Amino acid sequence: MNKSLRNNNGFTLVELLFALVLLGLITGVIYSLIQFSNRSFTVNSNQYDVQSEVRLAVDAVTRAVRYATTLELVDAEEICSLESYEKGISYIYIDEGNLCHIIYDKEQDKHRKVTYKGHLISDSDVFSKAESCRLLVKITSQSQAQSHKGETEITLLNIKANGGGISGTSGSGLKYCGCLSP
Repeated sequence: MNKSLRNNNGFTLVELLFALVLLGLITGVIYSLIQFSNRSFTVNSNQYDVQSEVRLAVDAVTRAVRYATTLELVDAEEICSLESYEKGISYIYIDEGNLCHIIYDKEQDKHRKVTYKGHLISDSDVFSKAESCRLLVKITSQSQAQSHKGETEITLLNIKANGGGISGTSGSGLKYCGCLSP
């Protein structure tokens, strides 16, 4: 009779507890890895978004003003307070985290506004004069714990060719005229 009791094909209580503890440890490690991966993805995604906003803003400013015939550095508040825009003049400024571009359309003889949505920070020296015909652009974007700063110098080719210069020393906005591309 003892022989039949020993041949039971079941698990003992100790074996079951050991298996449950082992399964719990493996589940905990897998859960931790998934959480870490999700946090890493979120941080990297936010960092990519912040860097993309800065790159887009810097590229937009560069494309807009590179061939300007005149350029003046002004405060963004000055542009925002205008009731109407000057004919033939375009404007760029940062307002509530967005890059705003008021473009004069010569063919339709009116202005249109293009807004690049973002988390841009408006400082008093976003735009500054590096030299008489070189504009220094410093744009910062910040979202959650991520921050990125982009800087570039733009040589204003038509102003240089005409022997002119940039008006003003620094500002949070630009007022420019004409885009004579090559």
